[in-house]
Amino acid sequence: MDSFAYVDLKDNEIEKSWRVEAKRYLKEKYPFVEAFEIYAEKPSENSGFFVSQSLCLYGKEREVKKRKPGREMFYHINDNQRYENAEKWFREIEPSSGEQIKNKCAWLMKNILRSGFELTMERSKRYTRDLYLCYKDFSEYYPEKEAIMREVFDLALNPISDKEKILEIKNQITPLLLEEAKKVLN
Repeated sequence: MDSFAYVDLKDNEIEKSWRVEAKRYLKEKYPFVEAFEIYAEKPSENSGFFVSQSLCLYGKEREVKKRKPGREMFYHINDNQRYENAEKWFREIEPSSGEQIKNKCAWLMKNILRSGFELTMERSKRYTRDLYLCYKDFSEYYPEKEAIMREVFDLALNPISDKEKILEIKNQITPLLLEEAKKVLN
């Protein structure tokens, strides 16, 4: 469950230390929720992306332009840095930190699935955040990569702590995603 607050403060004035305790409390109270993402930040150019998929629970609702499935809704595929950083993250995590590795594995695989879906969004005229539907849509347009994307889907749902296997799968699919993204974005 993702939650965020847009605040009218300078970056250095935004208190963030409370998030760890809040996540712990929520996980204890709602153990059926896989994870909680909690943010407080200044509005940015990506704010519209998140607000357009959100429900305002408190405060004044923000107006955002309507978006059609396609380039204006790209979020994951635009951030090539996340895939380059993944190598570093997994290399730095101690092998004994199995849960931390599994958490990063699930996060990375979800991003890969959503990046793959973003490549097909404009053609299919669909939008989803559902991981299975991301996998299915990608596989429809890239049938030759269905097997590897099925592995990505499986790892998003059943993450592993084998860093080498995680990076092997990432390295099999991300070159295609990044190459196709260049074509789609040009």
